[in-house]
Amino acid sequence: MWPTRKLSTTHTYGKLYWEKLKPILDERWDQYITENPDAGGTNLRGNRLNYQNKLLRELLDAEPEDIKKEVEQCCKEGIAFDNDGPEPELEGAGESTSVTEKQRCAKAYALQK
Repeated sequence: MWPTRKLSTTHTYGKLYWEKLKPILDERWDQYITENPDAGGTNLRGNRLNYQNKLLRELLDAEPEDIKKEVEQCCKEGIAFDNDGPEPELEGAGESTSVTEKQRCAKAYALQK
C-alpha cells in the first residue's frame, strides 16, 4: 500500500471548508460558462477543475490570516489527506462540528484506510 500524500495548501483549504466553498464554486462556474460558452469544450471536467483550483487559490488569498495559518498547519501535519473515497458522515455532525473535530476525524479515517 502506498503512503498517503499530503495535499497542497489550496487543496487542504478546499477539503477543510468544502461545505462553505461548494456553493461559491458552483455559482462562479455557472457564471463563467454563461459568459464563455466555448470554455466547456470537450474536456469539461478538466476545464472545471482548472477553473476551480484557480478560484480556490483566490479565495484562500482573500481569507484572514488566522484561516491561512490554520490551513498551513493542517497541511504540515497532514490532517487533510488525499484518499480514494469520500469521508464518512459523522453522526449528528453539522455546522456545529468544530474544525478540530473534523480534522481529528479525517486523520482517524485516513489512518484506518
